[in-house]
Amino acid sequence: MMIRLRLGHEDPAIWNRLFPVLKRNKECCDEVWFSTGIGIPVLDEHRRMSALMAGHAEELRRAGIIPSLQFQATLGHSDRVTAEGGAEGKTWGSYVGIHGEQCRYINCPRQQGFLDYMREMAKIYAQWHPGSVWIDDDLRILNHYPAMDPGGCCCPLCLSLFTQEEGRAYTREEIESAWQAGNELKQRWEAFQIRSLAAVAETIVKTMHDLSPETRFGLQHCSALFRNHILPVLKDASGKRAGSRPGGGAYSDRHPYHIIDKGILISRQIHSQGGYELISQICPEIESCPRIFTCKTSQGHRLESMFYLAMGTDSLSYFIMDPVYESPEWYGSELLEPLAKEAPCYREYIRHNEGTLPGGVGVCAPMNPVFNQAEELGLPLVGIPFGGYSPSAVCCQITGNASEKLTDDELRTALQGNVLLDGAAVKTIAARGLAPLIGGISAEKLDETAFEFYTGDPLNGELSGVRNFTLSAQRFAFEVPEGSPCRILSSYKNARGKDFGPASLILERPDGTRAALIGYDGFNTTYISTSRVRFLYRAADWCAHEKLPVTAADPVQCLIVPRVAPDQTLRSVCVLNVTIGHQKPFALKLRNVPANISEAEWQVPSEPPVKVSLRHGGAGAEVTIPGLAAWDIGWLKIG
Repeated sequence: MMIRLRLGHEDPAIWNRLFPVLKRNKECCDEVWFSTGIGIPVLDEHRRMSALMAGHAEELRRAGIIPSLQFQATLGHSDRVTAEGGAEGKTWGSYVGIHGEQCRYINCPRQQGFLDYMREMAKIYAQWHPGSVWIDDDLRILNHYPAMDPGGCCCPLCLSLFTQEEGRAYTREEIESAWQAGNELKQRWEAFQIRSLAAVAETIVKTMHDLSPETRFGLQHCSALFRNHILPVLKDASGKRAGSRPGGGAYSDRHPYHIIDKGILISRQIHSQGGYELISQICPEIESCPRIFTCKTSQGHRLESMFYLAMGTDSLSYFIMDPVYESPEWYGSELLEPLAKEAPCYREYIRHNEGTLPGGVGVCAPMNPVFNQAEELGLPLVGIPFGGYSPSAVCCQITGNASEKLTDDELRTALQGNVLLDGAAVKTIAARGLAPLIGGISAEKLDETAFEFYTGDPLNGELSGVRNFTLSAQRFAFEVPEGSPCRILSSYKNARGKDFGPASLILERPDGTRAALIGYDGFNTTYISTSRVRFLYRAADWCAHEKLPVTAADPVQCLIVPRVAPDQTLRSVCVLNVTIGHQKPFALKLRNVPANISEAEWQVPSEPPVKVSLRHGGAGAEVTIPGLAAWDIGWLKIG
């Protein structure tokens, strides 16, 4: 567990109050990152700050805490942010956005003066041998106010160097047009920009590694996947695997669904960046912005910590303190003490789940642009086990929005597996000429006010004849080829009994893969009944060949993340209550639990663990999860 500090924490007047707080809460302070600041001061200011940090680093080491460093400003976050920290040391050219926006303080990554400054900074801070050094997520080709859109630096120097590589001159306007068209020139320009960023990272890492060869290096990055190309540079320049700090956003407790969205984004980053042959550790961004009283509570940190671990991170980092806003003592009592109390739970989760991955229903969505909306996915919010982007997911869901942005090749690949599709996705698939991959079925929007009625198909059981209706529902009716082996799970009828065709159906294809097509309101779970939840449970489990690692015995409004071993043995289940209501005790049905395991342990990080019995029988085991408070989280340890 790592605590990130802000510039100013090294000031003796602050440090002398902060250090005892860190020492008292050492359980959550394995490592402490000092900050190089957000400005571009003259190098003597870095020398002054580094000298202070060197003394504090020795105190931390004596206390058993690893002193580390965040290289917090490279290109700069924005003109406004850099201006806050001052730019007295800047003597080189600035970044120009793809639309011609002239930045004042954002650095062009190709400027030799800037690279020399980075090199000198690295030499200065290497003197106290940080345990690790983390390069900030401002090393990017977008979001540098006033140049917000992606595209990188289009200053005269960058255009000139690109011209040398290409053998012909390009104007900024030509680059802008190519970027919008997404053509080969855009790809070459983006690769050029990535090399620009990589050169900055390489300068920092090589310089520090020469002076402090034991130091580890990591990259803070979020959303845009171009930064994945920088991680190998860290490894090559240092000879050590790179640390990864994914994630961005969810900076207050006011919008807790944003935490779920962020967890989905983190899953996407984890499974796109390379495995442990490249990566040494994965610690999510857990941050308040600003780090102030009304941002995050200890419960918000608990949700993020546990959920992000469940989605695949293996360590935790917190940027939750700032000398500008609250006192060290306040941060200690309100935020660090609860984290220190919960730390053993997080460590045990990491240990117990080593070698496992999230299972359940996965996400199939384009890697660019970003897709990370929990409410659009819907199914995870009503207890259908969620696998994110994990390769261990037993089936995946494709929304209409995602289907529009996936390429034909991406859709073909996804449709080769077990898939859940909403009506809009089916319509897109048919429009692309890919309907043969789903049995020739197509879909059209139904504008009639019609009810959904569940059929007598055996999968529906006691739901047969039950009516489903919500005023805001989007309806897609399916066109099924004659002789299709599909099974109709529901159909449309209006108040007068007129039939408007199939509303939901399931299909097993000749190769044995399965597809469930949900036409009535797709995956929307914002306003649905318990019977609708049961229907979705059954459709998802059927689609997965009845191999979902865990299912709720009755409808719950919880997000459930199972972790499975390579042989699909169920190792743990994380449960997040996604409502403001208390979740009463409920039963989970578990698959692939060894028959000799008769007891498990349920733990909410802030509470003592509770022993729970496993009841074996039939196709698996069943366990009753104790009640869970509003917007709280816990996990079931199996074995």
